[in-house]
Amino acid sequence: AAEKLGKSRPAVANALRLLQLPEDLLEALAAGPQRAFDLMDCNGKLGLDVVCAGVDARIAAGVHRYKDLRFVSGIGAYLLSLAEQVIFRGLCRPLTIRADGLDWQERQTAILCICNGRHYGGGFMPVAEARMDDGVLNTLVVKKVSRLTFMKFVNPYSKGQYYKFPHLARCSTPKVIRIRSEKPDIVTCLDGECITSDDVTIQLS
Repeated sequence: AAEKLGKSRPAVANALRLLQLPEDLLEALAAGPQRAFDLMDCNGKLGLDVVCAGVDARIAAGVHRYKDLRFVSGIGAYLLSLAEQVIFRGLCRPLTIRADGLDWQERQTAILCICNGRHYGGGFMPVAEARMDDGVLNTLVVKKVSRLTFMKFVNPYSKGQYYKFPHLARCSTPKVIRIRSEKPDIVTCLDGECITSDDVTIQLS
């Protein structure tokens, strides 16, 4: 893990100690079996779990902004950001997406989720079959939808049931994904860290 993260073993060990885990549990972790995981590279930043670049990413970015306001709780920040994006700013943005098995040219896109792992956003599981060691990135694209349809879609989406909406959602398993926009407004959220660009490449590291 240390080599994959580009950090020394002591640095990783110290990071674990900061979690204030019991010493015997830390020793058990150190002595336990090791398993290699795939890492994602998103414009030079490394991540392990999920990259999103649709309305969910914009909502996440808004949460970071709103939670700094006085008297706004964590759930309050989420609700404010949700209302801003879904009601006032709109669900979709035009994106061009290039990947093996996917040619998405300047199409209105509601959700783009690239999954190395399975979970993000407080328990959402967009692609249940995603695995961190299978050598592919399960990539889910959801086309333009109305607000009403989006509300119907969110609960099944959170449980990995995108396949119930074949007219809306498309899933592929590329190793490299490139996202482009005419404007520098692609908000990409990599394991909780949000960046904005007009050209994003996600690939296995």
